[in-house]
Amino acid sequence: MEKPETGSVVLENVKAGDLPEAWRKRLKAGAEERLTITIAKRPSRASASRPRVSKRPNASFGMWADRVHIDPAAYVRALRRPRHAR
Repeated sequence: MEKPETGSVVLENVKAGDLPEAWRKRLKAGAEERLTITIAKRPSRASASRPRVSKRPNASFGMWADRVHIDPAAYVRALRRPRHAR
């Protein structure tokens, strides 16, 4: 069995019939089944480590749109083409 995270609660050998009805429905366990349940704390949204994304448009977006000597779409297709196909 995995080691539970700090601050989590482990309930071992619990009869599924003793659990709240919402849990039983979600687990789809028979009333007589014995379960081990780990309840772990979820990180709060504020403390979750995910990068912040700016809502402002990027100034470099579309910078090649008016260039006539460069075909941006062809350039990007060449970048995306697998190396073995070159």
